[in-house]
Amino acid sequence: MAAFYDVYNALGYGFLEKVYQNALCQELISRGFPDCTPNLYE
Repeated sequence: MAAFYDVYNALGYGFLEKVYQNALCQELISRGFPDCTPNLYE
């Protein structure tokens, strides 16, 4: 949950969902979750 807030606070609002998905994936990878796939809903 903290990763989500960190991404949101860094980016702010107004972006498309895909931007947040990609940023969250990168944040999770940096926190040790190597199996993150940013295209879960495609």
